[in-house]
This record gives sequence, C-alpha cells and structure tokens, in this order.
Amino acid sequence: APVRVTTDNAPPRLSVSARPAMLWPPNNTVATVTMTVSGSDTVDPAPTVRLIGVSCDDGCDTSRDVVGAAYGTDDRAFGLRATRRGAGGGRTYTIRYAASDRAGNETTATASVTVPHDRR
Repeated sequence: APVRVTTDNAPPRLSVSARPAMLWPPNNTVATVTMTVSGSDTVDPAPTVRLIGVSCDDGCDTSRDVVGAAYGTDDRAFGLRATRRGAGGGRTYTIRYAASDRAGNETTATASVTVPHDRR
C-alpha cells in the first residue's frame, strides 16, 4: 500500500478565558486569576501551549502589577493587581497565549481582565 504523507500547514486552534474576568474593588490587592486554555490541532494530538505575555493599559507597571506569571510556560494561574487610575474608564489586562504544533505552525489568543472605574 502506498504511504500517505500529510503536510501540516494549519495552525492549532486556541481559546483562552480568565476567571475572574473583572477585579473589584480596586483596592490595590493582588488577586489570583485562573486561566482556561484549550488548544487542539488536526494533526498534532498535543500542541504546546505557553503564556507569552500580560500587558495592561492606563500606564500600569507590569513588573509590579503582574505577579508570578511564568512566561514561556503553560502557566495558568498568576496574580493581577486590582488597581486603576482615578481618571479614565478603568484598566484592562490583556493576557496572551500561543499554541504551536510539531510542524511549527503557531497561533495566538487573548483574554481580558478588567478593573472598571466603577460598577455602573
């Protein structure tokens, strides 16, 4: 029988969500955020998933406001500071993951955690 060679050109599928998705009250404490990450691939049964970054708007300092995140690993729980500037609409943390398969295809996905200005 002939050997069938499959070329894997498609990146893995990746979905990411955070719990909690909102930090309240903005009392400057660090809250543990747990990530739900689902990566799958048509050819590779176990794509590699890794945390590639956490950023935030409103001029935050990620070295102070993101605690214990192990970038480059499959880290799914870390701390985010429940704080925001007094002016403006609040803070949004953007958490980014990547999934790659054995063929070298890669995709990214993000989730957000907000620290709203108020609860209206």
